[in-house]
Amino acid sequence: MLYQSLITLAVAAFAQAQANTALEIEAIKAHFSGAALVPFLLPEFEPSALLSINYAGVGDMTTGQAVVKEQVNPVPTLTLTPVNSTVELNGDYTVAMVDADIPGFDVSQGVTRHWLINGAKVEDGQLSNVTANTVANYAGPWPAAGSGPHRYVILVFTQPEGFTAPTDAAPPTEVVNGWNFNQYLKETGLTLLAANYIQVEEGESTVSAAATSSVDSATLSAPEAEETGGAPANGANGDNNTDGETTTPSDDAADAEGAGVASTPLKLSVAVFAALFASFCASL
Repeated sequence: MLYQSLITLAVAAFAQAQANTALEIEAIKAHFSGAALVPFLLPEFEPSALLSINYAGVGDMTTGQAVVKEQVNPVPTLTLTPVNSTVELNGDYTVAMVDADIPGFDVSQGVTRHWLINGAKVEDGQLSNVTANTVANYAGPWPAAGSGPHRYVILVFTQPEGFTAPTDAAPPTEVVNGWNFNQYLKETGLTLLAANYIQVEEGESTVSAAATSSVDSATLSAPEAEETGGAPANGANGDNNTDGETTTPSDDAADAEGAGVASTPLKLSVAVFAALFASFCASL
């Protein structure tokens, strides 16, 4: 009886963790729409995993977090959390970072490419480029002074069978301006898995950006789970700062907690299961 109760509680904890992940993805989708990244950079945005961006000395970035360029010069650590158990992270992945400039910028003229690797793998949830093909080394954000808050977007794509990257003559040490991002996606058949973005601004803005909208996490809800018991395919995180004010990960974590959203749902479920299992063993 005790064993069955423990298993039931563990399953419930895992289901709640997946529901939280789904809610976080709903928030990211809302952030991308509010920041005018959808439909201008991405015609549509249906991620099947959360993408966590972590910079050494700064920590995990919240979606749309405003930071200064010195904080994001190192290569970030990228972590993926599947929205549910049907999403497997055992393929080859393309990672890209592009500067979508300020809201209102005409991305049809191309974006600035800051990072591009093909053939990345996922190891223990983290993206690894040890065996990947580096098309362009990571080049930290460096917006022009007075050009407003630039949106730097990191995207992870699943590579199709027989993936072949287009030839690119640009040296991997150079940032490429006017890169036709959508043409690259079309030629390669990549499928979006996850994405996130930060904002970086240098000096006081002398330009006018298009209006953006903030995200109210209280209005978000995850889609209903399927009858099979699988977690929903979409989800959300807490509000993010859209007025250009620099925030810290701890501030946004507090916001997420206040909204009832777990910032690390899968870790929470594992911890709950471990505690329940330890209790079960002690009862033997």
